[in-house]
Amino acid sequence: SDVSASDNCDDSLETTIISALVPLDCETDGFLQWQQVVWSATDDCGNTGSFTLNILVQDTLPPTLTLTDSIFQGFSSGDTVIVNGCLPFSLPSITVSDNCDPDPTGSISSSAMPLECTPEGFVEWIQTTWTVADHCNNTTEFTLNFLRRDTVPPQLIPQTPNVLGLSSGDTLILPCDSLPPFVPEDFRAVDNCTDSVEVLLSAFLVTFDCEATGFLEKQQFTWIATDDCGLQDFFELVVLFVDTVPPEFIFVPPPDTNQCPGDFVFGDPLVVDCSGFTLTHEDVQVGDGCPAPSTITRIWTATDLCGNTSTASQTVTNIPPPFTLAVIAPPDTSFACHENPQFGAPEIIIECPVGLLELTFVDSPAPGDCSVPFSITRTWTARDQCGNEASDSQTITLGPDTQPPVFDPANPDTLTVDCAAMSSPPLVTDSCGSVSLSFTDSTLMGDCSTGLLIHRIWTATDLCGNAADFPQVLLTGPDTVPPVFTFVPETAFFDCEDSLFFLQATAMDVCTDVEITFTDTVIGVPDCDLGIGWEVRRIWKATDACGNMAFDTSRAIVIPGLFNGNPIAFIHLPADRELACGEMPDFGQALAASICGPVSISYEDSTEPGCMGTRQYIRTWTATDTCGHAVSAVTTLTRPDDTEPPVFSFLPEDKEMPCGAVPQFDNPAALDECSGV
Repeated sequence: SDVSASDNCDDSLETTIISALVPLDCETDGFLQWQQVVWSATDDCGNTGSFTLNILVQDTLPPTLTLTDSIFQGFSSGDTVIVNGCLPFSLPSITVSDNCDPDPTGSISSSAMPLECTPEGFVEWIQTTWTVADHCNNTTEFTLNFLRRDTVPPQLIPQTPNVLGLSSGDTLILPCDSLPPFVPEDFRAVDNCTDSVEVLLSAFLVTFDCEATGFLEKQQFTWIATDDCGLQDFFELVVLFVDTVPPEFIFVPPPDTNQCPGDFVFGDPLVVDCSGFTLTHEDVQVGDGCPAPSTITRIWTATDLCGNTSTASQTVTNIPPPFTLAVIAPPDTSFACHENPQFGAPEIIIECPVGLLELTFVDSPAPGDCSVPFSITRTWTARDQCGNEASDSQTITLGPDTQPPVFDPANPDTLTVDCAAMSSPPLVTDSCGSVSLSFTDSTLMGDCSTGLLIHRIWTATDLCGNAADFPQVLLTGPDTVPPVFTFVPETAFFDCEDSLFFLQATAMDVCTDVEITFTDTVIGVPDCDLGIGWEVRRIWKATDACGNMAFDTSRAIVIPGLFNGNPIAFIHLPADRELACGEMPDFGQALAASICGPVSISYEDSTEPGCMGTRQYIRTWTATDTCGHAVSAVTTLTRPDDTEPPVFSFLPEDKEMPCGAVPQFDNPAALDECSGV
C-alpha cells in the first residue's frame, strides 16, 4: 500500500514487495543498518514493472540517564548534594535507556577534594560523573557534586581504670591521699570526619571548710575533645575529698632520762597528714621534781583540717643525785613450833632529803617436815623519794613437832544425848598445826527401846602423827526417829521396747544403819498396739536397826511411741465388759501420764439402744497434758438382750367351789432378773 501501480491494459495488477536487511558497523560506517525494499507489479500478459528503495538507518540520539531514588528526585546534572557526616554513603541509582541500543555501556568516575572546614561545616567536595555511550558513540554524561558537612561531634571513649565504669557528671568521694592521677590519655576520642582528635584535660579547684562541710575541697575535671569543625564532646567528673584519717606520727622522740638538777629539752615529733594539721602539746608531771625522782610526759596532739586528731607522747624521767639508803634486818632466830615467834623491826639508814617513800616486806616460807624444822624468811625493801632502793632479810626457824595435841580440860567426861547428837566432838588444839579426830565405840548396855550406854574413846592426831586419847561415856535416849530418804528416783519414762529399771534409793538414820527394801505394783493392762501403756509403781521402805520405818514412791511409766515423738498415753483403761442383768453401768477410772507434766482426764458418754432399752454404754476418755497434747480412748459396757422369760414365784393352788358360788382366783407372783413383771 506504500506504492501504486497502473497499466494501460490491465486494470488489476498483482503487486509484490521484497525487503533485504544488512546490519552495519555504526562506528566505521556511520550507520546502524542498510535496508533495500523492491516493489514489483505484473499485468495479465506477464509484463513486470518494479520500484527499488534503499534505506540507511542512523543513530544520532544519545542514551537517556534517569535518577530513580526518591531522595534524588528533582536533581539535574551539575547539581550539588549536601551529605551530613563523613561516613561512606551510597550513590544514587540510575536507569539508562536508548532508542536504538538495548545495552549501552557506561562508567562512573569520581574525584574528591578535602576542604578546610568552612563556616558552613563542609569538609570535602566530591564530584561524581556517570558516562553512558551507545553503539554509535552517542554519549550522555550526568554529574552530581557532593559536599560533606561535619555535624557529628567526636566521642570520648574511656581507656584507663581511672575512668572505666564512670559516667559523665558522676561525683566521687575520695580520701584526700588517694586522688587518681588523671591525665588526658584517660580517654580516646574518635570522630567520623577528623582522623586524629586531641583530648585536653582541665581541672577546677574549690576549697571548703572541712569541719563545717565534711569535705576538704572539690576538684572538677573536664576532658574535652574538639574536631576540625569545632564540634566538641565533654566528660565531666567531680571529686570531693574527705579526710577521715587522723594525722600520723612518723617519728616520736623516745623515752629519755634527765640527771637532776638539769632541765630536759624535749625533741620534736614528725607528723604527716594529707590535709594539713596543727600541733599542740601538754606537759604532765608525776612527782615533785628534783631532787626526788619524777617524770614529765609531753603529750603532742595533731589536729588536721577536718578535726581528726591523734596523740603521741615522750616521757622523761628525772634521776635524782645519789644518796645512801640501807636496811639492817634483825638477826635470824629459832623457836619451837608451839611458840609464837614475832619478826623484829629493821633499822633504816637514809640520806634522801625528801624522806622515805615506802617500806614493804615479803614472807617466803621454806617447807620442812615433822622431823626437819621449817623456816620463814622476811625480806624488807625500802624505797626513798630519791629513787633509791635497799633490802635485807631475817629468817625464823620453827620445829620440829614432837608434842601431841591437847584436849580441852573443859570437855565433859559423861554426856547425855539423844542418838542424833552422838557425834558432837570434844575440843582439841595443837600448837604446830591442824588436828584430825576419830573415835571408837563400845556399847556397854541398853537397847533401842531403853537407850544405850556407850563408851567412846576419842583420838586426836596431828600432822606429824603425834596422838592423844580422851575417853567419854555417852548416855542416849530411845531411838524413835525413822530414817530419812536422801535420794529417791524421779519418775522415769520408757517406750514399749525398753527394759524398765529403777535407780537405787538411799536413806540415812541419825542413830543406826538403814536397810532399804521395795515392793512393785503394776498398774494397767498394756496394749502397745492400741497405744495403751502401763506403770510400775515401786514403794521404797527404809528401816533402821530399831524398826523405825520411812516410805517413798518411784514410778516407771511406759508410753507407746515415746521415742517417735508421742509424749502422752493412757496407762490404765477400764476394760470393755458385759453388765449383769440389773447392774448399773460403772466405768471405773482411767489413768494417763505425760512427759510434759500433770494430765487431766475428761469424758463423754453415749448409748446405743438394744432390745430392752439401752444395750451399750460408751464412754470416750480424753487425756490432756499441760502442754496441750491430747489422746483419746473408748470403754464400752454391754448389756445383753433380755431373752429369758419371767419366772412365777407363786401360783394359787387348785381348789373346789360350791355350786352356785362365784369363782375367786388368788393372785400369782412372778420375778424377772432384768426388769419388772
